[in-house]
Amino acid sequence: MERANKDQRRNYYFRFWLAVRTNRLLLYSKKEDWDRFDEVSTDIREFIEGEVDKRNAGYPVNINDLIWAAHDVGCCLLWSKKYSEARDMLQISIDLENKNHYAHFQLAVSIWASEKDREKTLHHLKIAQDDYIVDSYNYQDSYYPTFLETPEFSDVKDDPEFLKVLGQKLDGNEIS
Repeated sequence: MERANKDQRRNYYFRFWLAVRTNRLLLYSKKEDWDRFDEVSTDIREFIEGEVDKRNAGYPVNINDLIWAAHDVGCCLLWSKKYSEARDMLQISIDLENKNHYAHFQLAVSIWASEKDREKTLHHLKIAQDDYIVDSYNYQDSYYPTFLETPEFSDVKDDPEFLKVLGQKLDGNEIS
């Protein structure tokens, strides 16, 4: 598949390389081919962790590629219900760049699904919600609809603390 990429410049090749691997993760997950899924997942997680180790040791790495990879792989792992692994990858992307509200939302999902840690989950939901509102042109927008549609949150969709973080009203009264 990599041979199909004619543009060998570093930034294009990396994005192609990453897209191939994330698509493989999604495909193998859908087919429930966990051996192949684990092989690709291990390969890409080792790459990401190696880049983090290089960065921590003071060697130059492409931070944007690293953030992109950790985020994309984290999301693929989450969608495949590999919550602990997703949590680790999403945390890397957030540690490198704390500006991605969607990464915070996905991290909240993976924390809730893997640990049921209320404090951490609410922390990341709050960041996701606040950053989303700042980035949005419509201040009525929120993560609330996505929260309701996320099966991992089904046990807390009426929880006052979760609703408050998402700026929702409870019994006609705004939660503050």
